[in-house]
Amino acid sequence: MVENSSPDWRALAHANRIDPAEVELVFERFDAQRQFAAKGRGEPIALGQWFRFYRMEKASEGQQAAPAPSACSVDSDAVNNACIERPVEFLAVLQAYLAAEA
Repeated sequence: MVENSSPDWRALAHANRIDPAEVELVFERFDAQRQFAAKGRGEPIALGQWFRFYRMEKASEGQQAAPAPSACSVDSDAVNNACIERPVEFLAVLQAYLAAEA
């Protein structure tokens, strides 16, 4: 059995005070565009480039919407801001998540 040498994405998330549920939710959106491209419906976008546009869109939406009362990540509609507040750290966790998926 080959040991996965990529950093544990959950440990990295916790170390950077990032909710793992937010990471999974954002990754699902990235994965949706990957699956779309895999079906020959467009060119795949690299994670870093995709995240840059996702973060801008998320920041724009956040300025228009009121925050969730509890800011709980259980609900997929909850407002999570780690991807906006700490984008470098969030991208590192996403990259670790992607590596773990491979």
